[in-house]
Formats: sequence, C-alpha cells, structure tokens
Amino acid sequence: MIDNLILSINVVLPLFLEMILGYYLRRKGMIDQPSAKKMNKLVFSVFMPMLLFYNIYNTDLSVLSAPTFLIFTMVSAFAEFLFLMIVIPRIIKDNKKCGAFIQACFRSNYILFGIPMVTLIVGEAQAGVASLMAAVIVPEINVLAVITLERFRGGKPTAKSLIRSIFANPLIVATLIAIPFNLLKYFGIFSIPQFAYTALQQLSRLATPLALVVLGADFRLDALKNYWKLVAWTSALKLLIFPAILLTIAALIGIRGPEFVTVMIYFGAPTAVGSYTMAEIMDSDGVLAGQSVFYSTAASIVTLFILIFVTKTLGMF
Repeated sequence: MIDNLILSINVVLPLFLEMILGYYLRRKGMIDQPSAKKMNKLVFSVFMPMLLFYNIYNTDLSVLSAPTFLIFTMVSAFAEFLFLMIVIPRIIKDNKKCGAFIQACFRSNYILFGIPMVTLIVGEAQAGVASLMAAVIVPEINVLAVITLERFRGGKPTAKSLIRSIFANPLIVATLIAIPFNLLKYFGIFSIPQFAYTALQQLSRLATPLALVVLGADFRLDALKNYWKLVAWTSALKLLIFPAILLTIAALIGIRGPEFVTVMIYFGAPTAVGSYTMAEIMDSDGVLAGQSVFYSTAASIVTLFILIFVTKTLGMF
C-alpha cells in the first residue's frame, strides 16, 4: 500500500512542482503574461511535436501480440467524446467554456505523464505497450480535440475547415511523419542518424517541464472562484467516473497485466497539459483549460493511488 502511494507521488508531484515554479517565476516578474503566451505557442508548435515524434519513432511494434487493449482504448475514448459532445452542450451554453470543458474531460496527459508512470509500475522490459498506446491513441485524441475546439469556436465549421485545422495541427503532423519513420526503422530500411536522433531526444525532453512551467506562469489563483464548479466536474469525470466505468469493462473483457496498467493510466491520468496549450491557440477558454489541468494533476495524486491500490489488490496486474 505504501509503495503504491509513493509510486503515485513520485510521478505526479514533480509535475505539480514544475507548475508551482512557473507560478513563482511570474510572481517574481521573471515571466509576464505576454511572454507566457509566446512560450506556450513555442511548446505547442515545436517541442510537443518533437516529443510526440520521438515517442512514436521509438515504439517497438514487436510487442503488439494482442491488440484488444488498443482497440478497447480507442473505442472507449471515442465513446467518451460522443457522450460529452451530446450531453455537455445542453448544460453549458457558453461555447468557449463548453469546448474547453469537453476537451478537459476526455484528453489524457498520457505522453507527459502516462508513459513514465506505466514504466515505473511494470518495469522497462514490459513498458513497450505504453509507447504503442501513444502511437494509436494520440492521433485519435488530437483529431477529436481539434474537432471539439473548432466546433465551439463560435461558428459552424464546414468539413473543409475542420480537415484544414486537423492537418494544420503540429501534433497531428508530427504523428503522420513519425509513423512511416517508425516503419522504416522496424523493417531495417532506414534509421535517423545518431547526431539527429540525439538532438531530437534532448529537445523533446524540454516539452514536459516547459509546458508545465508556462501553465504555472499563466495560472490565476483567483480565477477558481468563477470556475470551481466546472473544474470540480471535469476532475470528477476525468479522474473518477470515466475510469471507474471503463476499467470495470476492461476487467470484464479480460484485459490484464501490463495492458491493463496501460489502459488504467491512460484513463486515470489527469487532463493533458496540451489541452491548455491548444485551448489558448484555438480561441477557447484557456483559463478553464489551465485550471482543469492544474487541479486534476493535484487531485490525481489521490485518485491514482486509489486506482493502483484497488486494481493491484484485485489482481489485475
């Protein structure tokens, strides 16, 4: 029990501390709001695509023996999206808030948070499934995020404008480039030269801390009084309600071991840092998005402990 608690804290708390650092730097005047906006765009356009490319390029396709857990996750993520897109607009009438709320509920902090946590739980030898999950779920989720934010930008986007926005998204572009590079490497046709790979590796490591520092710098403590109900609901749906339903189904259909851990961490992870970044870029409610990331990350220290402890006790992994 104590080991599981320590495990959760060791993964989640560093992310939270990096956000606190950004908040401190802004309070000290080292980062102001205009510079935070520019850094946010830099993270979204450059460093997060590099991280995504790096993770997908390094996915070991040989670990794909039973794709049930991948299919389950992709279908479940789409089901979350459909449920939210049908229900939430009937409750939240402000388009910007609605888009940010929906995105915060279904978009998981899997790249920055999930893969390291799965590796800690199952060990590096069995962690290939975590990167494999990223290769299939991240493109889907980013497309759904673009569709969500375009839909609630205020107008009625056409299919053409949605497709243009999807393929203009740097994260989706990075994915589309990374997949053929992975296949070329897998079949022994071509590998990225070592000097370029090393540069990519080092630059991709900037994505997580820089995104979190920028989020902390743009965080407004006094904004919670206007958003606390929405933030409470995004955190409850993201961290408790959806995981409880979906992990029960996963257990019933026989997903176990490292695959179950991967599914558990994907659905149990806090709201993706990229949801704040994308909300800011795509004219959504960046404050709600940022608040959702900040508080869901803090709350996940407790909720992930509960998930890990309960599923470990039940013998799921």
